[in-house]
Amino acid sequence: MSMNFEVSIYSYNDHISFLNDVLDDLKEKNVLYSQKEFGQDLGLSEPRISSILKRREGISLKRAKNIVSSLELSEHESLYFYHLIKSKNARSIKEREFSSEYIKTYHNRKSYYQPINSSSSLLELKGHDIIWSLITINSDFSDLSKISHIAGISVDEVKIIIEKLIELDLVERDFGKLKAKQDFISFGNALPSKVIRNFHKDKLKMALNAIDQQDTTQRLNEALTFSVNKEDIPKLREKIEIFMDKFLEDVNEDNHQDIATICVTLFSVYDSNNSYKLH
Repeated sequence: MSMNFEVSIYSYNDHISFLNDVLDDLKEKNVLYSQKEFGQDLGLSEPRISSILKRREGISLKRAKNIVSSLELSEHESLYFYHLIKSKNARSIKEREFSSEYIKTYHNRKSYYQPINSSSSLLELKGHDIIWSLITINSDFSDLSKISHIAGISVDEVKIIIEKLIELDLVERDFGKLKAKQDFISFGNALPSKVIRNFHKDKLKMALNAIDQQDTTQRLNEALTFSVNKEDIPKLREKIEIFMDKFLEDVNEDNHQDIATICVTLFSVYDSNNSYKLH
């Protein structure tokens, strides 16, 4: 079951309050929805969900992974949820302090989440991210041929993307102009993996083309190959998440004259099924 709730996790300093408000939101949308059903949707028994929501029982990180998957939280939203738990329950003071600082960084961050059927259809539209960026900086959309040239798609494709953004309540027409109603778009983990893979493939193709078509004043390419303990991979993923979210801090928010893309990839070059071992 896909749970559609309108509660932003970034509004919370406490994971239990978040879960209770998600339940209340779902009850408002469906008066027949119960705490028991909520527990079932999260993979928890009725006594356990009751005990958790009443703060009589904690949530392990293993159980938290099942919960964020059921709630269809994005990767960053899931990470925030984990830190909410660790800020209260981590064994070491250092871990609790680190998680508390992480929460302070992203608390009250505005986000937007769409159900799977809407999000996937938007993500499948090539150039939607460029059109979205143009709208957020209040570009002039009176000449769609200019917009299509910038985005590298047809005028008809531009029109389809605009209508989809309006349909999803991400954009509105304000006296003939297009105005963004959200700070950014967040896609949950429940999206079909093929849709996500195709989106990233498209961005990487653009990056490859840029190597041949742009000089070094317009692009930057960095690569690093290294050995690592498998247990440290999650830490590296978390570092990348934090880097990406802080990437645009301290940059001018006005008078933008360019649109750029950053692609970050982390992958293994060693096949663990290989008969040849590293040691």
